[in-house]
Amino acid sequence: MSIRLADPEPGIRLVTIDRPEQRNALDRAAYAGLTEAFRAVAGENSVAAVVLTGAGGCFTAGNDLKDFQDVETGATAPA
Repeated sequence: MSIRLADPEPGIRLVTIDRPEQRNALDRAAYAGLTEAFRAVAGENSVAAVVLTGAGGCFTAGNDLKDFQDVETGATAPA
């Protein structure tokens, strides 16, 4: 899984992007994991703060372009 969750202190949720070998570049799985993590915390009254961080000394390099290359755009290919 590319997203790790932890509760290091009462009331604090730590969300870590965990793809250090790709400099924490965001792929579709990471976006899904982040969405799930933030939806889950939205319903938890015991969490007062969410800290978003990246593993391995890098926050994120942005989108993982290789992962998005096969996404259909809806455009038709020339004949």
